[in-house]
Amino acid sequence: MAMFAILASVSFSACSSDDDKDGGGSTGGSAFSTLDGRTVKYKYLYVVSEVDDGDTFYGLFASTEDLFYYRQHPEKVKDNMVYSYMALDTYADELNKPQHQFDVEVHYDCNLKEGITDDEDDSDFPVASTHIWYSTPWDQDESSTETLTIKKSGNTFKVETTELTFLASEKGADDDGISSSSRRTKGKIAFESSNLISAVLDSPEVVFVKSAKDRKFLKSLRARRR
Repeated sequence: MAMFAILASVSFSACSSDDDKDGGGSTGGSAFSTLDGRTVKYKYLYVVSEVDDGDTFYGLFASTEDLFYYRQHPEKVKDNMVYSYMALDTYADELNKPQHQFDVEVHYDCNLKEGITDDEDDSDFPVASTHIWYSTPWDQDESSTETLTIKKSGNTFKVETTELTFLASEKGADDDGISSSSRRTKGKIAFESSNLISAVLDSPEVVFVKSAKDRKFLKSLRARRR
């Protein structure tokens, strides 16, 4: 209880202005999520291509902060810096058609120092009192009425604005705070990326991740939450 009180009293602040806490619902870029009335717009998009037992697998990540930059310059990360991210994945043969079973996670106000480390032990990183994370339910099957379509054209991946059901953690809880009995809420997501870095200053930067080390790092972001 004492430790929880200490963590809840820590002052956390986001280090970018991409977070729209008014819940406006406007995309305003290539990726966003709206949950519990809060809209977050993501500036940095990563597409990870892997082969799993002979099948091509894609991981789509969207972050409010440039994780690779901070991995290269960890000294620039302050104790109170947080970031938000969204992650979803699919096999190549599931592209361009409605999926009844899918896995989407959204994490708001994560500890940035924890986010850029390869260390799976998160006990040294305090949790922001505003931190909350969401996951689509694990009991989906082919009878589910909700569907998610991830479109691919060339090297462009796109998810049209889609409303989905999510399980929600409690605010300030760590990333083990969701179960099948957790609160359910509706949310909207959208995602679009290509393998090009935008030349427009107010557009999201898009990176197609080819480095095996960086692919492993991005994959680890989700593995820690399992």
